[in-house]
Amino acid sequence: MSPTFTRGAKGQVYRYYVSTGVQTGRRRSSLDDAIRRVPAAAIERLVRDSVQDTLDAVERVEVHPTCVHIVIDPVGLLGRPLDPADAAIEVQARLAVSQRVLVEAGTQARVRIIQSVRLALRGGKIVITDVNGRRADPHQRTDLVLARALRTSHELLAGLGDGAVGRPEQAILAASPASAYDRNLIKLAFLAPDLQIRILEGRQPSGLTLQAIIGADLPASWPDQLAWAEALN
Repeated sequence: MSPTFTRGAKGQVYRYYVSTGVQTGRRRSSLDDAIRRVPAAAIERLVRDSVQDTLDAVERVEVHPTCVHIVIDPVGLLGRPLDPADAAIEVQARLAVSQRVLVEAGTQARVRIIQSVRLALRGGKIVITDVNGRRADPHQRTDLVLARALRTSHELLAGLGDGAVGRPEQAILAASPASAYDRNLIKLAFLAPDLQIRILEGRQPSGLTLQAIIGADLPASWPDQLAWAEALN
């Protein structure tokens, strides 16, 4: 698919991805179930979340009526070469429960991430939803309470520890925060970097609120945190 756009009556821009068949006027076969046009924001968000913002790893995206296939170079996502089967296992461990991984057939070691979706017609437009009907392209709205709490947690960590702001893996706490609230709040600074980025961009799972984080016994490892957060959707 290739990016394109149209303009509305008031000049607003609507971005889409269209298939090569649409661009070239090629007739589609009776066995071709690929979607020919999709809204850009929806597919971009789905791909970005699937590869944890490592977009350089993506080689091809295929949109089908009930699923999206994202073909990636696992070295670009994992940062090191692995046997294709081992790479698929490691990629699967990073994904949500609703996603699955297959090893791409061929001479090159490629992995195919398969995300179940639904294509729904709403207001005359095609939108991408997950299997539960939640839109994949809602307007991004940063949770200001959560974002401010994240900033405060880094300020607390910088004030009480020995390390750079935004680098919790290098921090050593010299003293525990004085109040119970601050002791709960400071753990936001130790969230997985991907979760912190998604919070600031308004892309966090719908159930990931400040109260959910404060009330949770957060796992220490970042992959476990990501799995915990996805379960809040």
